Amino acid sequence: MTTNGGPTRTVTRWLNSLELSYLNREIERKTSNGILVAVILHTYYPRSVNLGYLVDGSSTSIKASNWRILEKVFKSLEFPIEQSIIDGTIHGKYGAAFELITKIYEFVTGKEAPRICWDYSACGSYHRQRRWYARDTAITLINRNIRTSEMILQPDIIVRRKWMQNILDQYRGHRENERMVYPRRCMLKRPLFAICERK
Repeated sequence: MTTNGGPTRTVTRWLNSLELSYLNREIERKTSNGILVAVILHTYYPRSVNLGYLVDGSSTSIKASNWRILEKVFKSLEFPIEQSIIDGTIHGKYGAAFELITKIYEFVTGKEAPRICWDYSACGSYHRQRRWYARDTAITLINRNIRTSEMILQPDIIVRRKWMQNILDQYRGHRENERMVYPRRCMLKRPLFAICERK
């Protein structure tokens, strides 16, 4: 998924202008359960969004219930949003909440917000831009791309294994490609005891 790392200055100024009481804390949590999204849309479309139907909480069932309501609101407002961004927001994937807020800003104001987008997949742009010694390990990529809440919603172990195997395959393919492009970096050095012969 390609997402923002965080809100741009334009979007931050817009959010502050709404004067929401809890805006300066827990932005990602309030977005993951749909409360912040509902409050923003209620500010612009009070007749379309009824805040009384939404419950503030962090459990998977509460999030699913709130987002079912919000998806109906999106359809009634004809707000185009990718399902991958909604899923990423629900499961707290890095940058997904800010990407959703940016899209809401563009929808309600009719202005285009500048953004720097990163692809956080195993061989995405974020991974490639970092120096080779600072890149994520396989387990970090799995934790970043598969959240606990996703595992709870998907009880099938075979499907979970396929998710992880897909990330590992991408990671290994990227590593093999790097070894071909930079062969000297990946050459194994002989240890000191093998270089220095005893007399």
